[in-house]
Amino acid sequence: MTKVRGITYTPKVLASFVAEKIVGASRVAVEGPNRDCAATTRVPLRVLDPAVGHGQLLVSLLEALSPEARRGIDVYGYDTDTPALDLATQKIRVRFPRCNICFKGVDFLADARSGLELPMLFASMT
Repeated sequence: MTKVRGITYTPKVLASFVAEKIVGASRVAVEGPNRDCAATTRVPLRVLDPAVGHGQLLVSLLEALSPEARRGIDVYGYDTDTPALDLATQKIRVRFPRCNICFKGVDFLADARSGLELPMLFASMT
């Protein structure tokens, strides 16, 4: 059914490889955001997956992050496949209960073009 609809999901081995590369390239991902700042000024790390599917890439990324970096992370995602998005939400909530999940069951590009405000994803970069 998924091939008929043009849907393909990221295999775990590829998702893990990509997640390790992202974490390896990011000191923030390993040490946690604002490591040198007081806890009261900590800005949560934010992640966006514009095509969540079953959530394997997000799960692999969360697994690769340190517990400190995962604490209070904001996970944003989009997908038009509502059952897959529901499964991804359930997987992430069970394995990473301290993550804040904000998924939308719409097309990311259509939402971005609609003029609606997208999540402030880069606020932790300052």
